[in-house]
Amino acid sequence: MKAVGAVLLLASLGALPARAETWPVPVEPAHRARLEARHGCEGGAMIAGICEPANNVTLVEVQGPDDLAALPLLPGLDRVNIAATLDMGALTDDQWRSLAQLPRLRRLSLSNNALADLAPITRLRGLQSLNIAGTAVSDLTPLAAMTGLRALNLDRTSVADLTPLRSLVALDRLVLPDGTILFDHAEVSAFLQGLR
Repeated sequence: MKAVGAVLLLASLGALPARAETWPVPVEPAHRARLEARHGCEGGAMIAGICEPANNVTLVEVQGPDDLAALPLLPGLDRVNIAATLDMGALTDDQWRSLAQLPRLRRLSLSNNALADLAPITRLRGLQSLNIAGTAVSDLTPLAAMTGLRALNLDRTSVADLTPLRSLVALDRLVLPDGTILFDHAEVSAFLQGLR
């Protein structure tokens, strides 16, 4: 793992796609140039000194607004961590759109950020894991539509009403606002069924 510019990237190494396949989504040339310049290699990201094609990058830790704007350049991302030290306030509509342009995004961590409103999260239909620990989120209603969620961390939030989670039938790991951890599907299901 190597810090590269303002972003920490990890890659899953596999067969390297042809150059023509490394940018399957249309992107603004300015973003592409920024990403290439930041990571020191054309058409991908520098990972531990190796130029890795964009499709192979699976995790990015976002450190600033420019990193969020460049996310669509990495269509292979399945995990995004919005750094806890990021002092940019709540995510803007454009930033949520950048996240929604990641077809493989499965895990998102927004912990310890200024997030209060989860309404835009419904754009992320494929999400399986969400960490909103330490945020200002209090309303989980938008999560009711996220039936593919398997893991949810609500630790240190001000959520009082957990009933929107009853529809999350795939949930098998849940961290409650008080820090209590429910580890398996049966335990989570029993807890959710008991909600009134």
